[in-house]
Amino acid sequence: MEDIPELELLGLTKNERVVYLTLLQLGPSGANELSRQCQLHRSYLYDVLNKLQSSGLLSVIVENGKKVYSCVSPKKILEIMQIKVIQAEREKKQIQSIIPRLSQTEEKQEDPIVRVYHGKKGIQVILEDILEKKKDFIALGTGRFSELFKWYYTNWHYRRIKKNIKYRIIYDESLKKTRPTKEQKLVSIKFVSSGMGFPATTIVYGNIVSIIIWDDNPIAFQLLSKKVAISYKEYFEFLWKIAK
Repeated sequence: MEDIPELELLGLTKNERVVYLTLLQLGPSGANELSRQCQLHRSYLYDVLNKLQSSGLLSVIVENGKKVYSCVSPKKILEIMQIKVIQAEREKKQIQSIIPRLSQTEEKQEDPIVRVYHGKKGIQVILEDILEKKKDFIALGTGRFSELFKWYYTNWHYRRIKKNIKYRIIYDESLKKTRPTKEQKLVSIKFVSSGMGFPATTIVYGNIVSIIIWDDNPIAFQLLSKKVAISYKEYFEFLWKIAK
């Protein structure tokens, strides 16, 4: 049966999807038949079956001393998703309850803390943190955010404006024709002379400095340090004075 990648939303790996869809097509089956149809070694297949069973996607009965596996009705998938949503909401509340204590511990740290984020999802973690902190920020831009994120870029700025978060940003003059100087709200934009452009995007908010190196698989370094943040803010203000 053709793969259905959307099942990944249930947390299923490719092999887990293969086994689930094969079992859905075959009906109740034993491990031997599934191993042959899915071309998976028996020992690995049992791991997959156990994972599917714990996810609530299949059941098992014993007939004549042998285990027979059956898929639950596809209609049950929505119920499973609803349970996951409820569990996630409960876990979110538990995490929220300890955030104040974690934040106090973080603030006591004197040495810089460095975090590394990979890929677009990693970059989104930083950008969502900006919205969560609700602090105005400054940035040295490269113009790559809008190029690589498209819909998320528009949605992120929409939410930023709703939270009344202002920012100032400096670009290289070569980007002047492509930057939305009038369309966006709560933003001040300036440009420095061509040749002074920035190899990476730098965002400073609060005591956090995030440096994003853009590529097909971007990488970001986040520094949590009051001293480092102050240094970058001073550098930004120097550029802001000479920028136009």
